Amino acid sequence: MPEKSALGLYRDIDDSFYGLLNRFVPVDPARFHRELERLVSLASHDSVLMSLDERWAPGKPDPDLYKPGDISALRSIPTLSSALSLVSLGKPVPMVEERERFTFIRVNSLPVLLIYMAKPYFLPAEAVDAVARTDAPPPEMVSEVRLPFDAVLVVFGADMRLSNPLWPDMKDFTGPPSFANLLNADVPKDLDPGSWQKNIVHAAYDRGGTLNGVVLMAGPNGRGLADEIVWLLSAEPSSERPTPYDLDRQRGCVIAKRSLCLMAPFVDALAVMLDAAAWLPPAPEPPGIGSPWSERWVRSLRRAKAQRALERGAGTGARVIDMRRTRAEAAKHAGAPTGRTLAPHARRGHFRRARVAVRDASGHIVGNVHGAQGKDWSYRTVWVPPVFIHPEDGPGRPQVWRLPGAHEAS
Repeated sequence: MPEKSALGLYRDIDDSFYGLLNRFVPVDPARFHRELERLVSLASHDSVLMSLDERWAPGKPDPDLYKPGDISALRSIPTLSSALSLVSLGKPVPMVEERERFTFIRVNSLPVLLIYMAKPYFLPAEAVDAVARTDAPPPEMVSEVRLPFDAVLVVFGADMRLSNPLWPDMKDFTGPPSFANLLNADVPKDLDPGSWQKNIVHAAYDRGGTLNGVVLMAGPNGRGLADEIVWLLSAEPSSERPTPYDLDRQRGCVIAKRSLCLMAPFVDALAVMLDAAAWLPPAPEPPGIGSPWSERWVRSLRRAKAQRALERGAGTGARVIDMRRTRAEAAKHAGAPTGRTLAPHARRGHFRRARVAVRDASGHIVGNVHGAQGKDWSYRTVWVPPVFIHPEDGPGRPQVWRLPGAHEAS
């Protein structure tokens, strides 16, 4: 088995990769091209929403703490230019008819298509803090996880910084997967739409970078997790770029294997949280005036009311963890007040063994946790979600996590 690495970067094509490719990417060239055009349309809409936020304007440093509305930027920046390249490659009929070239384009499209096929979930900075400190869930619990959708994009409200020096597997990364082996021939560089993936990994290695999110996919029959994940990755700004873009981060996405990833416990904890935590429904569409996406409609989104809606994630379809329900649930088990006054913060999630009464086939409790073990009750590992203390007093001071290098994590 290959040695584990920091991000579990994908090296070679295998059966599981092909399974994922055929599961999410159409085999029919016409359907595939329509899917790419749909991706370009969605990413273009996101880029319009991003342009309404001055925090993302060229000439200003990118933020490192995010709001639900920032999903529009964190999705569109890594995908739009790549999607446009893929569309141009797939458009001419002769190239689509060349099966090897078509397979090459499909392989390169997988990460960017997954970002927009996945339903977005947003973890505020304090929730990222709590999940990063959560105990690793037991394997049997992860195998029984049921994600709310077939593919889920989890966007982090705070950057997870890669430590310096960065991981060795990023230095030697040559692209996911081996395109030369796939085509059994050299692919001209000007026809390589996957070059952006290789560039983002090398840029993060050279200049330092952060993780901004991850795409998780359900396992067979909707139970457990697929082995493949997609990281949203950013690299620090490059002084070699022309002004004002020398202050913008380079952003991209890269496919990886969870089974080869040193961060698998964090990914597993995210999956359990998606399954068990309370989430707010997506915010309504932006309150624009006129026909959606018309020039008048876009201008109307600069109103204060529309800006507040965009900050909450209107137009992105994002679900945000429901802190009030989480805190209300925790209050049931809080016990007597201690008299202490605590600043707003997140308390990490953890796993514990609990007595669970036996139920009949209809789900009714027929046992007693005070009865005989095995007959009336049994032990089961349960997840206690992160508890948000005094969220009504503000977001607190979230920690920006610095991820350990491979030599430290192992």
